[in-house]
Amino acid sequence: DACVKEGQLALASSYFQRMVDEGATPDMVAFTILISGCARQGEMSKAVQHLEMAKSFALVPDATCYNAFLAGCAQRGDLGEAV
Repeated sequence: DACVKEGQLALASSYFQRMVDEGATPDMVAFTILISGCARQGEMSKAVQHLEMAKSFALVPDATCYNAFLAGCAQRGDLGEAV
C-alpha cells in the first residue's frame, strides 16, 4: 500500500509478483490496492488484468475493489470500460 500511495506502482507490482512467485496466496485487499493504483495512474488495462487474476485465485472482488476500478474509469471518462 505504501508503494502505491507514493506512486511507485511498478515497485508494488514487483513485490506482489514476488509474493505470488514464492507461493503466497494474495487476498482481495492486495488486489484492491493494485487495482486502485492502476486506476489512479490511468493504467486500466493493468487494472483489468488484476481483476482477472483475482478471479483466477477464486477471489470475489468486493464493492471496495469495484469502486476503485470504476473511479479509474470515471477519471478517464471511459464508462464503456466500466461496463
